[in-house]
Amino acid sequence: MKRIKVVKWVDKMDGKEYHSDTLKWINALMNIGLAKTNLTGYNNILKIHRITDAIINAKDEILLDDEDYKLLVSFLDYAPAAWGANKNIMKVIKNFKEVGE
Repeated sequence: MKRIKVVKWVDKMDGKEYHSDTLKWINALMNIGLAKTNLTGYNNILKIHRITDAIINAKDEILLDDEDYKLLVSFLDYAPAAWGANKNIMKVIKNFKEVGE
């Protein structure tokens, strides 16, 4: 079981504040990965369901099964490189990857 700390942050762009957190980032990562991989099959349906449940039920941390975590890590290959320009997202990515080490 992987425990990922939920971190909240505010990004400022064009004079506006955008509130985000680890859960929104995981959701975005999942959407990008699913669009690129076009996963099918019952086992993948179950993984996506468990990840979604974990996001919905998370408070201070998100709990993921090892296989679900590995699926999300695989989606990092499809993440936009522009995320590297956001220091808050980079902190979340580093924390996310360290959980698996």
